[in-house]
Amino acid sequence: MPDIFQYRARDAHGALVAGKLRSADREGVFRYLDDQQLIPVDVDKARPSITESLSKLFHRGPGLETRILFTRKFATLYASGIPILRAFSLLTEQERDPHFRAVLMDVHKQVEGGVPVWEAMNEHPRAFGELFVQSVKTGEASGKLDEVLAKTAEFMEREMTTREEVRGAIRYPVMVLLAMVTAFVVIVTFVIPKFAGVYGKFEAQLPAATRFMIGANKIIVGGWWWFVPLLIVAGWFTWRWLKTDRGIEWKDHMVLKLPALGPLFLKVAIARFAHTLSILFESGLPMIESLTVVAQGIGNRIVAGEIMKIAENFRRGREAMERLEEGGVFPPLAIQMMSVGLETGALGRMLTELADHYDREIKYASRRLTNVLEPIMIFGLSALVLMMALAVLLPMWNLIEVFKQH
Repeated sequence: MPDIFQYRARDAHGALVAGKLRSADREGVFRYLDDQQLIPVDVDKARPSITESLSKLFHRGPGLETRILFTRKFATLYASGIPILRAFSLLTEQERDPHFRAVLMDVHKQVEGGVPVWEAMNEHPRAFGELFVQSVKTGEASGKLDEVLAKTAEFMEREMTTREEVRGAIRYPVMVLLAMVTAFVVIVTFVIPKFAGVYGKFEAQLPAATRFMIGANKIIVGGWWWFVPLLIVAGWFTWRWLKTDRGIEWKDHMVLKLPALGPLFLKVAIARFAHTLSILFESGLPMIESLTVVAQGIGNRIVAGEIMKIAENFRRGREAMERLEEGGVFPPLAIQMMSVGLETGALGRMLTELADHYDREIKYASRRLTNVLEPIMIFGLSALVLMMALAVLLPMWNLIEVFKQH
């Protein structure tokens, strides 16, 4: 990928000229300066400013909705016969996201300098992604860029719908769980200590629920000075470990093994696999390259490993679906449909049908998950409320008995 170099040079009159240039290496910068009849003084890789570094750190790229709108408009403009440079000028003017607008301006500048569109986009992986870049590359080569862009936009719209369905399925349980934890901490931290002081004056026998809450209060209030730092350190080391290859593989493996949620995430991965492979395969990208791109963007190392098995079998000229069932990741239905598509030469159609099938499965699975978790969450919340109520009210009954004795 080309880097940005900053240079200083002198012109024919000895005046100092400074600037920046994107090039694959320093030699390219020297050639550019020679063409401009400039004498180089020094050429170094440009260091990003503090503002640029912070921007890259906190800005992860445009949202999915922004990319969908861009893709739809780009496809429409291209299909209408508008030149690519003019299309990018219009898209840049209409873009509201300042970060994405800067990306489009850079792509326009490079394309204006003779760089292919896909190559200019490839320098902004956060903004476009590998799938989009490869789709544009194959679309340009095949002359079907508008069709490829339209299919890519449809895929991203389905991806957005799938995300909302999955988030909707887990949003309610997460909110209930947070409410339960918050209520427990508030009761233990602020309510129970006041009651415990009153109970202690009369030396009343406290029930088990109250003793448990008082013990929890001593741990939370009395041990926060060592517990919180320990939790922060453990969280930091866990976060760092989850960034390693071994940590990522462990996390992705455990995600697929989660009760109820694991099968849902697997369906999401298979639907994404079928959609992306269908787009790349039908746009003319060779199968092995298509599978490699899909594996890189699937979002799960375990599923990506199974996809690379298919690519490796293609590379060796063996049966593509051979031994795939032994991995236990791809369901038999997906393997059978892809096998039939390969045997009949209708892989693109079978992948589309497979993707549609799993889109429906995701929708049904999300509803089933919500229906299953809702009564469990209600029962858990009720049990917690009951325990906290007993912890507060039962000692009151004991105090009444103590007053009667006196």
